[in-house]
Amino acid sequence: MKTCTRKLAVITLAVWLSGVCAPTFAAYYHHRHDNPKPEPVEPPTVTSVDPSAMTVTIRTGKSSTDVYKLTKLTTILIDGKPGTIDGIQKGMKANVTGSASNLSKIELTTVQVGNTEEPRPKKNK
Repeated sequence: MKTCTRKLAVITLAVWLSGVCAPTFAAYYHHRHDNPKPEPVEPPTVTSVDPSAMTVTIRTGKSSTDVYKLTKLTTILIDGKPGTIDGIQKGMKANVTGSASNLSKIELTTVQVGNTEEPRPKKNK
């Protein structure tokens, strides 16, 4: 008699778990596969500068670049301070206002490359 009760309890538990866990797992599985993680978006970056032509090429995506024409009326801010086209360097992060042919403002931020921490002193043994 005990084995029948035990078998019935195991069957009841299995049926209950399949009714509770299966839909939850299916929802989780479909959510993960229907909504993959988005790729990180890099901020626009200066790829080249031509001071003689007054142009700045900025990479805006993985494979897209825009060439911006600077005029005398274009405001150039480098790290929050007024600057010139000679101060623009490759690799700077850019925030532009205006169109490619009529750029009104370009804000640039210098990017720290490498280890910015000071080296730790070695311990004497």
